[in-house]
Amino acid sequence: MNNNNAGDAKSCTLDDCLREFTKDEVLDGENKIECSSCRVKRTMVKRLQVFRFPQVLVLHLKRFGNSRKKIRTAVQFPITGFDASPLAYQNDTRPEYDLFAVVDHSGRMNFGHYTASCIDPQTKEWQQFNDEEVEEIDASDLNEANAYMLFYKIRES
Repeated sequence: MNNNNAGDAKSCTLDDCLREFTKDEVLDGENKIECSSCRVKRTMVKRLQVFRFPQVLVLHLKRFGNSRKKIRTAVQFPITGFDASPLAYQNDTRPEYDLFAVVDHSGRMNFGHYTASCIDPQTKEWQQFNDEEVEEIDASDLNEANAYMLFYKIRES
């Protein structure tokens, strides 16, 4: 994560988050895995990759940590052309996604408020839904510090 110009606020990219989530994890010590052939516990490496990409990719950003405090890091996410290929099991896969909805969480861990922003499929305009109020917004108004869930639709080839 990088400090940005907004004082104490921190920011990172969606790619940074996914790289951290999918990095290799060495399973050793108490976490060793028993080999199914020889039944000996061995040090292994766990790697998360996507074998087949879905039509709709839902990314849930971790906003609540073990310290029971909200994580307020601004996550910069692409609106169009999100390249998910770094997650792919095979290197020849080049899935690209476009954002169509965002769920935001504002407030604290035990007391907060959820809103949603979605793109209208006919008008291609962004709408923000906040309880009984609906207003048109610009894509640049999507809140990176409050984004909680991102909904992407795969681009048709």
